[in-house]
Amino acid sequence: GHFTNNQGVMNFFVQDGRVATLNAGHQASMIFNNLVDSTTGFYKPLIKINNAQNLTKNKEHVLVRARNIDYNLVGVQGASYDNISASNTNLQEQFKERLALYNNNNRMDTCVVRNTDDIKACGMAIGDQAM
Repeated sequence: GHFTNNQGVMNFFVQDGRVATLNAGHQASMIFNNLVDSTTGFYKPLIKINNAQNLTKNKEHVLVRARNIDYNLVGVQGASYDNISASNTNLQEQFKERLALYNNNNRMDTCVVRNTDDIKACGMAIGDQAM
């Protein structure tokens, strides 16, 4: 089979300490962009891990499995990578920057502290009510 994610958000949910792997079969294409979330200053996520606080710690979690995975950064000439030609290995790392961890509706992996309200929001995200 084939799977293409054209800049859409994929929502994964944690159950029993893990997420279910999307098995694409032969080919998966991950098409992404450089859009930034103005509230955090980080890239807008393309993969959201919901209830990430329940993930089994210190374990590798496979989100997408395919014989070949292509990465394509929209709007940047020559910015495509697949695991056969490996023409731009940096794209795989850039795609990983579009993954976000959530505890309920609070993003866990980007705690930006600009004022005292942000400290409380970061505490909620990591499950520390006392912050």
